[in-house]
Amino acid sequence: VWLDFSEVDSIHQILQPQLHKNHPYFTHIKILDKLKTSIVTCVFNKFDGYRLYADVLLETANGSHLLHERAEDVVCLALAAKARFFTTSKVIQACREIKDFEKLKEIESNLESYQNVQKYLM
Repeated sequence: VWLDFSEVDSIHQILQPQLHKNHPYFTHIKILDKLKTSIVTCVFNKFDGYRLYADVLLETANGSHLLHERAEDVVCLALAAKARFFTTSKVIQACREIKDFEKLKEIESNLESYQNVQKYLM
């Protein structure tokens, strides 16, 4: 999940029991509790370029609601709500392809450096 520094700091605070009690996300959780709404799951399900999207399932007394949002916008709140996280096989495959592409770029860069050294030696 692509996150900015403030979100990474939020995740760090949420995962530390002594720090998380005063975090703003817990105010959001209290509001959801008052509305008798809970975040049940967060499913990473779509890549659009380098942007990851997630479906967040909210349960209320009146039924459930599905929100489709950018992952970085919902991951901290879902963590604070102790939601269950899932990902689809399409997202896993896309992550592998990105990793493979990055590896390929590294190999190309190394090959180019090697070729430049060979030219210099000749």
